[in-house]
Amino acid sequence: MHHKKAQGQMENVNYRFIGRKTDPNILPLFPSLNFCTADTQAEKNAALQRLSCLYILGNCNSAPVSKLTDALKIPRPAVMKALKKLLSQGLIESAKTGKPVGYMLSTKGLVASVAFREFQEWTKMQVALSAPKKRNDPLAYALLTVGYAASSKPDAVYSALCRYASQGHNLEQVNAEVAAESLLNFYRAEMRSCGDAPASYLGVFKEFTTTGFQDVFRMLLMAIKPTAEDYNWLVEFFNQVAEFYYDPSRVAYVNLLKENKNLQAALEEFKKNQDQLIKKEGKNLEVTFTVPSAGLQKIDSMPPHLRAMGMRLMLEPMKFVNKELCRFFWEDKKEG
Repeated sequence: MHHKKAQGQMENVNYRFIGRKTDPNILPLFPSLNFCTADTQAEKNAALQRLSCLYILGNCNSAPVSKLTDALKIPRPAVMKALKKLLSQGLIESAKTGKPVGYMLSTKGLVASVAFREFQEWTKMQVALSAPKKRNDPLAYALLTVGYAASSKPDAVYSALCRYASQGHNLEQVNAEVAAESLLNFYRAEMRSCGDAPASYLGVFKEFTTTGFQDVFRMLLMAIKPTAEDYNWLVEFFNQVAEFYYDPSRVAYVNLLKENKNLQAALEEFKKNQDQLIKKEGKNLEVTFTVPSAGLQKIDSMPPHLRAMGMRLMLEPMKFVNKELCRFFWEDKKEG
């Protein structure tokens, strides 16, 4: 018989049976939590106790050691040992203020909690990742981006993480920035390899500039007499166009743009500012651009004319997109 919990009462968890709640597809991302591959019963118990801590913390904002001890029904030293391990792996974090000290899931811990079916729904993940304290967290940004790039399908992020884990990726020993970059690169490569038809590359820039890619490229070819090396660079440039086309941030942004008035208004202002930086006199085209601090890797090393096009058509839009997505994720996503 199940008894309804009193308000504020924490669910009791028998760590020995937590494995029954656990989805094994996510555990390869965190080998020390993977009780299925434990060599000894002691290692298995330790992994199950850490999973139990994550499960409890996933169901509440934070909890002190005393509440975790009560809920797990195991000795306080065992709970402290589990928390110490989880802290060292960056799966949980301690509250900055308050006594007794509370513990909560980090963003990596949220990923680990997806091993439990209760936390696999996109809507639940979205709420947790959109908390104001996650604003500068690159892994939270990456997970939200994947969710919106997949048109917010209920199991999109969970499915992506399962495929990511199945290819041997391991998040246990990496920081949030490395984890975010790895996940986004994986998802971009996956989208690029799964296309059934040729992508609409010629329209990839239409949201960001009134000067079409074909027009700029035609002027470029008229202005230079390409050598064999120039054509080699052109092939690399087109590869960067494909990388831009399948960038999860761009895909997520375009998906959101259709229904969000704030994003639409900001884009119109961006395009207006971009148009003011182009001067055309006859066959001459003068383009002024700013140099973002980071972007697609190969553009910085290209010849000047291709570098200018890359800055203008890809790097500047991506800088804008990232800024707008951050605003949408953590500021005004409920508006428009």
